[in-house]
Order: sequence, then structure tokens, then C-alpha cells
Amino acid sequence: MSRGISKALVVGIVVIIAVVIIALYYVTQAQTSRQSMHGAGVNYPITVVDYLGRNITIYSQPSTIGTVSPDCTQIIYALGFGDRVVLIDTYSEQLLKYLNVTVPSNVTTINSIYGSPPIEPIITAHPSLLCADAGFQPQLVQSVGTLSAANITVIFIGGTSNTNVTDIESDIMLMAKALGVPGKGEEVISHMNAVINYVEGKVSNEPG
Repeated sequence: MSRGISKALVVGIVVIIAVVIIALYYVTQAQTSRQSMHGAGVNYPITVVDYLGRNITIYSQPSTIGTVSPDCTQIIYALGFGDRVVLIDTYSEQLLKYLNVTVPSNVTTINSIYGSPPIEPIITAHPSLLCADAGFQPQLVQSVGTLSAANITVIFIGGTSNTNVTDIESDIMLMAKALGVPGKGEEVISHMNAVINYVEGKVSNEPG
């Protein structure tokens, strides 16, 4: 390792990489875990509190999902719900292609997502649940009422506002609860922490 790279930077990079690794790991297990997900025993309706402090009631497990942030996409795929995605952003699509995950041709792709993604394609794709990044898409809050009127539930994760691993864990559990698979969320977090702890152990003796 180059002495010009601090351990803090390495750990920060590891956090990002760890979530990508999780996504790849769980994408390969999504098919085999689907039965256990549907039998998770979660009783709807459920209410969750998103990153913006909004109380959101979800009446049934979302059958279709929209993601307009790579942070959201990694979590959704890590939880094994990639087959329900009907709307995705172009950066997430590039990430998935890098991980050798094929995005179906009938999935709507949004090219512009900063500030707020365009509303019309979201309504047209009509995901029952839309995951957004509070740090990257703060202006989307202004369109929540319009999307709600179209029966699209919006959940904001911390995403790019996150500053530590605990924040990422909160995002994972928020979406896991919304999707009715809190146990799967705990499993993802456990796997992520195992990866992070392994790499931290490898760099612990490196100069700061």
C-alpha cells in the first residue's frame, strides 16, 4: 500500500466497495432466497420512518420498485429484490453492468437524477415503491405529493448524506423493513461488517 494513502481513506473506500460486494453476493442468491423472503412472516400494513423523518405506511409488500440512486440500487439488489425493479437511473444501470447483472430491456431508465429526477417517467413506469437519495435528490421532496396521488410511495434513504457505516446500516434496515424482510437486512449488514472488519484488520498495521 502506498504510504501516501491514509487509513481513513482506505476504510472509506472499503465501505463503498463492501456495499458493492454485498450487492453482487446477494444478486447471485436472489433466486434461491425468494421463497424465504415471501414467507418472512411480516404483517402489513407497516409504518417506517425514512431519513427525512417522514412516517410512511406501506400496505403490502411492494410488487414493483423504482430506484433513482445507485445507493438505493445496491441495497435493493442486496436484499434480493432486483427482479422487481421497473425503473432505474443510468448510473445504477452502469454499476449493475459492471457487476455483470443484466437490466431487462423493459425497465425504464432515467438519465438525469441530480436534484430531482423527472417525474413523468416515474409515473409512467409506476413503481409501487420508489427509493430516493436524500443527499443527492433533495428537490424530489416537492414532488412527493404528486407521486403519492399516483399511488407511488417514496422513501428517502440517507444515501450520499451518510458519513459512517452506521448510517449505511440504517439505510439497509429502512429498506429491509419497507420490503418486509428485516431478517434479510440484518444478514446483509452482518456480511458487510465481516468484509469491513477483514479489510480493517489488514490495514491496521499500515502507517496513518
